[in-house]
Amino acid sequence: LESVKAGVFLFFLQLAVSLSIGILTKKSTAIPSSKEITVFSKPFTEIVRDACLQILAICGYVLFFSVLSALFSVFIPVEAFRAMLYGICELGSGCAYAATLPASLTLAACGFSVGFSGLSVFFQCKDAIRGTDLKMRLYLPLKLVSGFFSAIVCYLVSFCG
Repeated sequence: LESVKAGVFLFFLQLAVSLSIGILTKKSTAIPSSKEITVFSKPFTEIVRDACLQILAICGYVLFFSVLSALFSVFIPVEAFRAMLYGICELGSGCAYAATLPASLTLAACGFSVGFSGLSVFFQCKDAIRGTDLKMRLYLPLKLVSGFFSAIVCYLVSFCG
């Protein structure tokens, strides 16, 4: 959007929305004291190899969902819905496409993209927690709530001033 002010606003909005959702959905579970903490140590070569593979995976998800949104956008005639498709698929593409919308919708579409983060980020997170006992059951619904709430706040801010 070529605006530091908009970027800072989106950053702090996303921070506030994420913290609010985290506080509202927090489970009160105590960490068992009998459980030992294990420290994992890997050789430097494995660390570098794993980091490079993770970078490639992230690039793969971004590329896949960017292409997917571009393919499906051909069938969506309304620009605002097309921007939403881009935002659902991939955060960067969603914000880039939002910049092409009328000024009254640009910030709201960016707010949705930033709040939801895209399916690309969902699968990146799912890949990152593979092999752990973490669950992603509520991730998508809560990210959708975050996206819509962010979009509404952004629309009201752009509409009011």
